[in-house]
Amino acid sequence: MDVSETLQYSTKPCIMLIGFCVLKRWEKMFQGDQEQELPPHHGEQMSVEAFEELAKQATAVRYEYINGRAYAMSGGTANHSRLTGKMYRLLEEQLASGPCHAFFDMYVLIAQERSVLPDVVVTCDVADYRNNATLIRSPHLIVEALSPATERIDRTEKFEAYKSLPSLQEYVLIHQKQYKVEAYRKVNGWQPQYYGPGEEIELMSLDLTVSLDELYTASYSHCIAI
Repeated sequence: MDVSETLQYSTKPCIMLIGFCVLKRWEKMFQGDQEQELPPHHGEQMSVEAFEELAKQATAVRYEYINGRAYAMSGGTANHSRLTGKMYRLLEEQLASGPCHAFFDMYVLIAQERSVLPDVVVTCDVADYRNNATLIRSPHLIVEALSPATERIDRTEKFEAYKSLPSLQEYVLIHQKQYKVEAYRKVNGWQPQYYGPGEEIELMSLDLTVSLDELYTASYSHCIAI
């Protein structure tokens, strides 16, 4: 069994479950509103090449590619957007000289039939961003901002799928309702390390730190430090 087959086999239960959850999330959003139509291409079966073309289109709707189908992503919150935008800027300011770079609107290819859109991703492979690429194949660090709708998946199915990527070294979860960040590292067997107010978030695989207090200056005041 080659590497691509192994990835498909190891992540297939996650792929199917996340696809179900995304579909149900959209069904719930539009339930009871018969006049509201689902976004175009939602649930549509397509090839990887067709999805890459869809991802290149300028559209207000963003999609993830799961089990050979495109699923529209529900919109985020202002606080979520500010936190992830600040994390991207704090990373890219320190990575400007390359070869590693941070991205906030780039798809990560996990298996041939699955492509997801993390909140922030860092790659150190120049092939991932050369020639206006749309898919990152070798993520080095992935960041997700937790929300009630996605936290369980970010901690379980999605995390397991991310860990199947040989290039991934660190996974970071940002809390929205409190000043708290979790870092998981391959070198430590993916055991969590927690950071709170006044601390520096260590991103060991990149040999840099991010001030937790500076990160949360992007958020609204209802974030509560504990």
